[in-house]
Amino acid sequence: MTHGVYITLLVYASAQLHILQIRLRDYVEEGFNESNMQEKIAILKEYIREHQCIINFTKFVNGSTKYILMIEYLLSSMDIATVSVNLIKIESSELLWLTCFLVLLILQISVIAWICNEIKVQSEAIGTALYQSRWYLMNKEALVLIQVIIARTQRPLVLTIGPFSPMTNRSALTVFKAAYSYVSIMTK
Repeated sequence: MTHGVYITLLVYASAQLHILQIRLRDYVEEGFNESNMQEKIAILKEYIREHQCIINFTKFVNGSTKYILMIEYLLSSMDIATVSVNLIKIESSELLWLTCFLVLLILQISVIAWICNEIKVQSEAIGTALYQSRWYLMNKEALVLIQVIIARTQRPLVLTIGPFSPMTNRSALTVFKAAYSYVSIMTK
């Protein structure tokens, strides 16, 4: 259940970033004219507030769970290795249960790593989405706001493994490599 809650929080952050990308890409419509420039600037300021809320939410989740993620990261490789060694040495009576457990462990760390990586990718893509909009039709005040958003997206949102490094797909591969090393040590 705790993984479900954590994954839900991460999916929420990723989805909010993706929604913001779509809104920013389409905020200057086809028939835009300067008569509603102030309205567009107000909408852009609202998008900036939404982006700041998403940043704060992601930082809060990271600050609250980074050490839990570190423990999960460290213990997952040991769990995968232990189950793998038992699969190698076990008789057929528990083979199905251990196989299901191994698949569950691999799926668990893969899903967490994928969603953490997705948050990083989606946060970087906000600047690209804004650049793909018709930003060149806006006045100087709006262009300054656009530059602020693009500058803010240069530093992607990441969830970290304790005080060490960001959790990405590469981190999941590191867990699997460590598990493989542990298996080779335990079987000798």
